Amino acid sequence: MEIPCITRYPLEKQFQKAYTIAKFKEVQEELRGFLYLTTSLLGCEGGRSIFEVADEIQVGDDLLKHATFTVKIDEDPLDVKCSCKLFEFKGILCMHTLRILTQLGKHIVPSNYILDWWRKDVKRKCTFVKSSYDTSSIDDARRYDRIQNCFYELCSNASKFESSCVKLINQIEQLKVQYPGITDPVTSTGGTTVD
Repeated sequence: MEIPCITRYPLEKQFQKAYTIAKFKEVQEELRGFLYLTTSLLGCEGGRSIFEVADEIQVGDDLLKHATFTVKIDEDPLDVKCSCKLFEFKGILCMHTLRILTQLGKHIVPSNYILDWWRKDVKRKCTFVKSSYDTSSIDDARRYDRIQNCFYELCSNASKFESSCVKLINQIEQLKVQYPGITDPVTSTGGTTVD
């Protein structure tokens, strides 16, 4: 099942492809909030811009509260921050940031703003739990356990010294090239496993 987009913005399509249905609905609520926003550029220096976003928030049945937020954008690489801190609290970009991004003609959101936790293409560790009623996954779970035990020992040993840690990370990065996962056409970050 796929929830239809409510806007023509390519970044909404990006969220639709990447996020679970529940998280995508939250993003759509942020996009609906565009109706109540007005923006103004406060300043621009080099690749950094600061915007003020005025928002009308409904407090009761007939009461509107006016709030002002600051959105800071760095162009290269694209980095966004909003004073409302929704991304930091809920893991999705807020309406203020999304409004500025669309206003600036940004069609794609960098992959670091699409958290693995909310992605529908992430293979979760719970899928590797052995169960007696699903015999098709038992072999996968056993292989996963064997690999995880080896990595646990490596991590324990390498974490004792910074040089060992850096060396192991570099070697793991080389192994990733040898064992590629499924490539995500939206952000090209590949499948990762999340607790």
